[in-house]
Amino acid sequence: RLAVLRGLANKVTMLAFSQDEAFICGCDEDCFFYVWDLGTSEVVFGQKLTAPATVLKWAEQKKVGHYFSYELVLGIGGSINQALLSYDNFRMQWVMTFKPYQVPPSGGLQRCFNCVDMSKDR
Repeated sequence: RLAVLRGLANKVTMLAFSQDEAFICGCDEDCFFYVWDLGTSEVVFGQKLTAPATVLKWAEQKKVGHYFSYELVLGIGGSINQALLSYDNFRMQWVMTFKPYQVPPSGGLQRCFNCVDMSKDR
């Protein structure tokens, strides 16, 4: 099935499908980040990031009530963040919360994360 996903207006720098292929997320060179529902082609989340994304990876999904909750790993500048996409039954819409992952101190060096991988035993 072919669909047109609206939102990103400039050069797309990253795209990633969720493991169940229900969602796709993407970032562009102007620091915009979007998540689309592939069933409806609608934007379920969009935000301008503080810096260009350097890492974008779907990590884990869990069944929560009638919906799944999705964890993404999002590298922004020198930080790695957990982005949790979940359905809010009260507002009847998808919401995303961001929380930085804890990483060891860099000893004064500036970090730039370009790739990430996950293990099941984390």
